[in-house]
Amino acid sequence: MDKIDRRILILLAQRQKISSQMGRVKQRGGIPFLQPLRKKVVLQSRTVWASQQGLPGWFVKPLFKLIMKYSLFVQKKAMKESLRGKKSK
Repeated sequence: MDKIDRRILILLAQRQKISSQMGRVKQRGGIPFLQPLRKKVVLQSRTVWASQQGLPGWFVKPLFKLIMKYSLFVQKKAMKESLRGKKSK
């Protein structure tokens, strides 16, 4: 169980690194920070994937909402840092 939990945490950390990169890309490309349609699609697909693994949607949906909320926090932080970097150049 400990090994599985560690793998979950490693994967979450990797996800957040990608979220940070996405924030910088969004900032440079003028892409909107919030994308409600994308959020809806992600939640739906993760719920389907969970069901295929025998996990209930009532468990997975709030879990992914929380993961996505933190990812957006990380993206926003990266966007601000990228913007600050532009201003100092």
